[in-house]
Amino acid sequence: MIRNLAAAVSVAASLAAHAQSYPSGPINLVIPLAAGDATDTAARAITEELSRELKVAIVPVNRPGAAGALGTMTGHLKSGAVRGIVASSKVTEFPDIPTLAELGYSEPLFGIWTAFFAPAGVPPEVTGVLVPALERAISAPGVAARLKPLGIVPEYASPERLVAEMREEHRRVSELAHQAGLVK
Repeated sequence: MIRNLAAAVSVAASLAAHAQSYPSGPINLVIPLAAGDATDTAARAITEELSRELKVAIVPVNRPGAAGALGTMTGHLKSGAVRGIVASSKVTEFPDIPTLAELGYSEPLFGIWTAFFAPAGVPPEVTGVLVPALERAISAPGVAARLKPLGIVPEYASPERLVAEMREEHRRVSELAHQAGLVK
């Protein structure tokens, strides 16, 4: 099942000339996927809450690229068109799908995740506003309720935790690539 959201989302913050008054105007949210897919829907749900937190408009800007669209398998699971084999964590709607831990795997497989990124060089005063507001938005019960039908479980990770997880995933992928003979 989907651990976080479904692909990469980046925040292109419209940096105010005076960081101490941030945000003083709309924030553009760049979504690198097509409008209407699960990631777009999730990003919009989170940014609606984030907009309430920051008291400014957040403008979704879809810029589809090579990442493609994932869509959602929840409906297919419910209809029986596909069968869930394993999930990284327990999914209440599908209690018969075992978790990796229940199957004896101590290390999780690669998850599907999304992160919000801001441009390099964003002043600490701006990240000091954005990061806690984003945490509150992602953790809002209304966001979780909107994402649940998509099979998406929002999970906030601090910037430090996200960087550590990205480095660990890179290490694991590199190790697997070497073991499989894909890298010389």
